[in-house]
Amino acid sequence: QTHLARELLAVNPEIVVSMGPVACSQIWGITNLELQHGIPVKMTYGKWQGWVFPTYHPSTGGSDGGMMIHATEDFHALGEFWRTRQEPPADKWAGNEDYRILETSDQLQEVLEAGWCWQADTGLDVVAIAEDTENTPDGRPFNLSISMQPGTGYIIMADRRDLLAELEIWQPPVTPPGGFQWIFHYALHDIKITKRLGMWRTPGRPVPPYVDTTMQAYHRQNLHQGLKSLAYRLCGMQMRDFEDVVRPYSEPRLREWLLAVADPMGIGLDNPLYMKKSTKKEIRHKNPWGQDLAPRQISIDRKATRILNDEIAKGEGAIDIFNRWANVPELERDWIAGVLGEPAPELSIAHVGREDFVRYAGRDPDATFRVWMKMRE
Repeated sequence: QTHLARELLAVNPEIVVSMGPVACSQIWGITNLELQHGIPVKMTYGKWQGWVFPTYHPSTGGSDGGMMIHATEDFHALGEFWRTRQEPPADKWAGNEDYRILETSDQLQEVLEAGWCWQADTGLDVVAIAEDTENTPDGRPFNLSISMQPGTGYIIMADRRDLLAELEIWQPPVTPPGGFQWIFHYALHDIKITKRLGMWRTPGRPVPPYVDTTMQAYHRQNLHQGLKSLAYRLCGMQMRDFEDVVRPYSEPRLREWLLAVADPMGIGLDNPLYMKKSTKKEIRHKNPWGQDLAPRQISIDRKATRILNDEIAKGEGAIDIFNRWANVPELERDWIAGVLGEPAPELSIAHVGREDFVRYAGRDPDATFRVWMKMRE
């Protein structure tokens, strides 16, 4: 990097091809090659401005045969960009999306009719509903969300069985030659959760015809199969990872739970009396729980105390407290949870604030629908 700014000014290239994760991340800040490889980006480095074309390193296919096609296609894409200067796909609906929770039957019927009309006006030979589901860590359904046109995502919460029943029996007023079908990204999961929501369980109402964009990407053999990767690479959609959405809401709950384990009497982890032996002159608190030792002779509060103290020493958020708690042996975790009367909170969509939840849950079916449209092209 020492001489790069000077070299770029001297050569003034139109395109810089950056090969491999080290060059892409350390020089250009491109950290996710699965999303961004083979997609040109306008960049500035010092006084130089131009296109940076991130690629997998040519050696990638040698060490991982499954990546050979992606590494090879980067160079085909580079040649195509050199000839045409065609810019990557852009999100045409960015900032104008309609994502919301449906509260009434009228709202549901309105969005179904609007979606059907949009598809008819677009000239699609099918009527299609893209669907996505969310569930809590214990497997309970949390919501179902649908989309029938780009830029939309409508959410039905799990307790609205009345709206789910209406959705199950809905049929388009006119069905085109290609019929009526559902679209999933990884149908094995979503169909299972949809059935837990009560749909497609009634005799005579089996799972309807559907397509799975995961399988469509797999059969193409040259596409990554993750929805976030497909949405970005095919449609220009920026999407957030589940953990990035959920962690800011779930982490304080786990921290609070660990504190209840570590300091049930509210003594304070920084109190000099905490976890000290009593003396003749001063009552201290060797074990605030007053419990027998846990399995493997570990005090019930000690593991939680270590996690919290490590985080205090390094700064809030500096360590992964979920991962640290998961590394405690399962027998001990279960025993501590049993004494406390509740299990440790996990990363869960149920913790997320309404605005972030609506954005996240509405965007998945929107992305699935747009990817499906692109696949048809």
